Amino acid sequence: MLRHLIWFLGLSLFLSACSLTGSDSGLLPSPADPTLLRVEATGSGVTVVRNNVRESLADGEVSELNLTDRLVVEGLGRATVQRDALLTVELLQPGELTLQTLAEVGQFTEIDLAQSSGVALYSFNLNKTVDHQLTLETKFATITSTEARFLVGQGGDNLEWIINLGQAADTLQVTANGVTESVSSGTARWLIFNQPPSEARSIDTGQLESWLAGLRVGQPSPTLNDLLFEPADLIGQMANLTTLPALDQPFTVGAGQVTLTLDRLGLFGNPTYLLEDCDGDGSQEIRIEAGQVQFDFSEVLAQTQALDVTVINRSLPGNGALWGADADQNELARQLVGGGEGVAQTLSLRASQSFHSARLALVDGCLVGFSLTPPGSNDLAAPPRPIATVAPPSGVIVNVLATPEEEGDAPAAGVEADNPPREQTPLLALSLAGRPNGLEIDGDPADWAALSGGDGAWTRFATPVYDNGCANRFPGREALIDLSGQVRFAYDADFLYVAFQIEDDGYVGYSGLEQQYFLGDSPQLSLDMDLLGDYTDSGRSDDDWQIDFSPEPSAPRAVLWQLAALSSRNFEEARVASSFSGANYFLEAALPWRSLGATPQPGDQIGLAANVNDNDTPATNAQECIISTAPRREWNNPTTWGILVLQPPTE
Repeated sequence: MLRHLIWFLGLSLFLSACSLTGSDSGLLPSPADPTLLRVEATGSGVTVVRNNVRESLADGEVSELNLTDRLVVEGLGRATVQRDALLTVELLQPGELTLQTLAEVGQFTEIDLAQSSGVALYSFNLNKTVDHQLTLETKFATITSTEARFLVGQGGDNLEWIINLGQAADTLQVTANGVTESVSSGTARWLIFNQPPSEARSIDTGQLESWLAGLRVGQPSPTLNDLLFEPADLIGQMANLTTLPALDQPFTVGAGQVTLTLDRLGLFGNPTYLLEDCDGDGSQEIRIEAGQVQFDFSEVLAQTQALDVTVINRSLPGNGALWGADADQNELARQLVGGGEGVAQTLSLRASQSFHSARLALVDGCLVGFSLTPPGSNDLAAPPRPIATVAPPSGVIVNVLATPEEEGDAPAAGVEADNPPREQTPLLALSLAGRPNGLEIDGDPADWAALSGGDGAWTRFATPVYDNGCANRFPGREALIDLSGQVRFAYDADFLYVAFQIEDDGYVGYSGLEQQYFLGDSPQLSLDMDLLGDYTDSGRSDDDWQIDFSPEPSAPRAVLWQLAALSSRNFEEARVASSFSGANYFLEAALPWRSLGATPQPGDQIGLAANVNDNDTPATNAQECIISTAPRREWNNPTTWGILVLQPPTE
């Protein structure tokens, strides 16, 4: 008897499932069919995409939206989507809507939709006899509701709005970047890429209803941003800062509405930021050397369509720029620093969309202040609004791309000018005792990431020590972040291991037939294997070596130079591997101690400088720029190199 009952129940469920999934394509969805939504087109430009086949709907034509089907509205078209009296969606501007889930369990209904673009008005479960569930996936958020009348729309610049037009409270929630907030009646929240929902903003519901009525009849209408935001009008001055914030630590300027961040990586990997009176007015500005400042306008409850940033350049024209981006991090406008050394300039960006972030990069200069500038009369583009500044005092201009001699650095007391002291901050080589097979040289950085110290064991460097074109940029890239590097060392009884991670705006490898890899983009090591024996000797000796690496992915290799004799040979016994990601590359090598004439012990010190050569002119072999871990590095003077310490094994 029980077995028959189970069989009967199973058959009933099977038949029910068949009735749920089966449909006659010639019939419109009925209220009893839980897998379909009803679609009605208004005007032209309405399409249902089903199994990658497009079905265009004429004005007034009715169709169905099944699971995974996409409703696409283009041009002046509009569409209405319905599920009985439970759900109505009006797609009023070009956009897309996808049905992801539609399920009924007893009296409970769950509907999951995805809206990738456009403006849509949702009316869901307004009678609320049961707590039905609507989930909507948008570009930046997940919206959930049990009863609500709400609008989801783009602001015209990749800003996304969630607006509650209903009367119910606490039935509409939005989740973005791991944060969930309620959207109460008569309020709006907006969203941008990778950020939590904004603060709630009260709205004029009557104004918005009139705007929706205009959309329904095809009237030209302003964007949601124009409707809900006034033009920004705000000035921020660095003179208000009393202490310099930590790197990568956001701080606010301009009535606490604009967030600034001093970028830790900067342009070349080791930026400098100082509070300094750059313009001689008795107040401090932010001095920037090879650095970047990030601006975030997401808390400015206004449209930022005109941005002015006042700077004082201390470098060559073109060695700085200002970029503005929308909510989706798309670049809207940029301007290069045009003035030369000592020139104050207001960089001005204008766009028809709103700026939600900006980035100021300076090789050497000062940030005086900024302005979020309102439109001029008759909504014309506003002229630049500079922050007041005067000419900087004389004698303080420094070009950070100059060589140490050009910068006028004085040698330390008691040291001859041609024999400056070695760098005293040592690099460290990790002992691989306990790893009998050492490191696998395969071009994969995973082995290095797994070593003790992790990312913290890498040494960043970007100091130019040779400038025969450091200001050059790879054609078409227009990037200020030209070249930076990281290096790490390890050792065992047989090998010195080295790994470079290089960021470059464009790769130009050496194409000659000689062994002069340094005439192309390439890492390099300078080695003094008898540090204690000739610590103060600035001349080249038999224990001084230079190793040049070619990172060419098809055949990475090395050449070994004996600097005293200026002779070179292919370093065939060295193991070298590399890998590329665009123009950026990773190179690792195992260098036999015996080839360098050394049998080092834990705790030993070696003279060393890690360098990277740069060439940004394709189809040439040229050494345009060198960056190094040793800021005074000269290729033929070992006392200008740094120190590598072979760390003893840990217990």
